[in-house]
Amino acid sequence: MDYKSEVVIINNKPITIYEWDEISHNFKLEDYPEGIIIKNMPNEKYHSMEGISSSVLKHFLPEKSPYKWYYERYVDKKKEHNSNFAFGTASHEYILEFESEEKFLENNAVLNYKSFWGAQAEQDLEKNLKAGKNVILKKEYEDIKKMKDVIKQHDFALGCFNNSYSELSFFAKHPEYGVWIKARPDSISKDFTTFNDYKTCRDSSPYGSKKAIVDYNYDVSASWYINIIEILTGVKNQNFYWIFQQKTVPFLVNVSMATEIDLVNGFELCELALSNFMQCKETGYYPHWLNDRGEPAENIHVAYLPEYYRFKVDKQLGRLD
Repeated sequence: MDYKSEVVIINNKPITIYEWDEISHNFKLEDYPEGIIIKNMPNEKYHSMEGISSSVLKHFLPEKSPYKWYYERYVDKKKEHNSNFAFGTASHEYILEFESEEKFLENNAVLNYKSFWGAQAEQDLEKNLKAGKNVILKKEYEDIKKMKDVIKQHDFALGCFNNSYSELSFFAKHPEYGVWIKARPDSISKDFTTFNDYKTCRDSSPYGSKKAIVDYNYDVSASWYINIIEILTGVKNQNFYWIFQQKTVPFLVNVSMATEIDLVNGFELCELALSNFMQCKETGYYPHWLNDRGEPAENIHVAYLPEYYRFKVDKQLGRLD
C-alpha cells in the first residue's frame, strides 16, 4: 500500500491525491477550498468530517423521514450494534482495504461465540464497541475469508478491484449551496472513469441485485459519487459497477452495471434531496415523512389500497366469477 501523496494527470490537469498521514496534523477542510482527495484516511475519521454524504441524503428523498435522521443524529445518539452492518463493514475492509490479517484485526474484533446472546458474549461485545472496534462472530469471519477467495476466482469482479484506488475520500464544495459534500466509493479506477461498489446481500441474482438497488437507493449513491468526482477532477461519463455477493455458501457473485438514464435520474434525486436537506437545516423543521413528490406529508394521507388487494377482496365477496 502506497503511503505517499501523489499527483496524477487527468484530462491534462494535475490532480493531487493526498496521503492522510502527511496532512493529518491540524487538518482542516477550509484549508482546501477547492476540495481535496485523500487516501488512507481512517473510516471513522471520514465519517466524523464535515460534509453531506449520500447516506444522509437518502433520508431526504421522497417517501423518507427527515425527522428520523435528525432524531438519530441529535436526540438519541446511541447506536445499537447492527450485525448486518458490522458484517458489511468487515467484508469491505477484509476484501478491499487491508493487505494483512493483522491490520484487519486492529479495526475488527472477532468473537468466538455462536451468537451475541448470553451474558459473556454481550459483555465482550460491549467492551469491544467501547474500544471503537467493529465486532463480528468467528463464523462470520471465516465466511468473509471464503468470500474473498470466491472474488479472486471471478475474473471480472477481480479486475474491477485491480489497478484501482480503494476507499479514497473525496471532499468538495457544492457549486450551488456552497456546503461541503463528500463521498468514499469502494473502488475507483486510476483514471477516475470507472467506479466499483461492493455489496454483500442475501440474493445476488440479477433480479435480487436490481431489487437491492431500488430498496437501498444505491442509484442515488452512485450518482452522488460521480457528481463529486466530476467537480474535483472534471471527469465525465463515468461507468459504475455494483459487485454483489451473497453472504451465504457458495457466496455467489453478480456484477451489475448502472444505466445512463438511471444515473441521470439518480443525480436529479440527489439534488431534490439536497434541496430538502438545506430547507430543513434553514428552518429547523424536519418532517416526519415526505410524500411521493418529496414534500412534507402534512395533510391526512389517503390510503389508496393496491389493485391486487381490491381484486382479492372482490373475489372474497363473490363479485367475480
